[in-house]
Amino acid sequence: MDDAAARVTEGDRVAVGGCLFSRTPLALVREILRARRRGLTLVRNLMCTEGELMMAAGAVERVMTAWMSIGLPWGVSKVMRHYVESGAVALEEWSHLALGLRFRAAAMGVPFLPALTMLGSDLV
Repeated sequence: MDDAAARVTEGDRVAVGGCLFSRTPLALVREILRARRRGLTLVRNLMCTEGELMMAAGAVERVMTAWMSIGLPWGVSKVMRHYVESGAVALEEWSHLALGLRFRAAAMGVPFLPALTMLGSDLV
């Protein structure tokens, strides 16, 4: 875990796996926070607890996500909402599919994959 966290440097873009409370690598998130990295961009389709922790710790300056909450019963996270609305953290909103296509393009070693998924939405 220490080796993985050590690869994260100031200003990096960090993509977190899992889905909400399932399979989220919180031990890795904790190690990144212990290393006191700053200026990170956090990327995740469904942002949850890791977003709250990293924003509150001052590690994140930008998030790229399709959804930002702690779960349906509770609605939008008050912690994440505070950091975004105050301007402390910039929010870049994407559709679920568009974020997945960005990850796929990176895995394929290409700069982008053409898609029409966001045409007609307010995300373009």
